[in-house]
Amino acid sequence: MLLNDQHLVDLAKDVARAIVSELAIKDGLAGTKESPASVVDPQAYPKRLFVKLLGREPSAQETAVLADMLSASSSSVSSEESREPSEIQIQLAHVLLMSNEFFYLR
Repeated sequence: MLLNDQHLVDLAKDVARAIVSELAIKDGLAGTKESPASVVDPQAYPKRLFVKLLGREPSAQETAVLADMLSASSSSVSSEESREPSEIQIQLAHVLLMSNEFFYLR
C-alpha cells in the first residue's frame, strides 16, 4: 500500500526537493544555472535525509551504500531540471518514509 500511495509519493518528492534546495543554498548553488540535484554532494544528501526523517545520522555503511547509488545515477540528471531532485533522490526519500524505523518513530 505504501509503495503506491500517491500521498506518500508526493511527500517523498517534497522532502527530496526541500533537501536538495537546502543543500544548494548551503553550498552556494542557489543562484546558479547548475542543477542542484546533479551537484549536491552524494554523501551530504543521505546524511541530511536521515536526520530530517529519522532524527539520526546514517551509519557509515548506510552512507556508503546511498552515496554509491547517488553517484551512479548522478550522470543521468540534466542541468535543465533546475530545482527538481533526481529520481533516485526521490526514491531514497520514499524508502525511508516506508521504513519500519520511520513508522515507529513517534
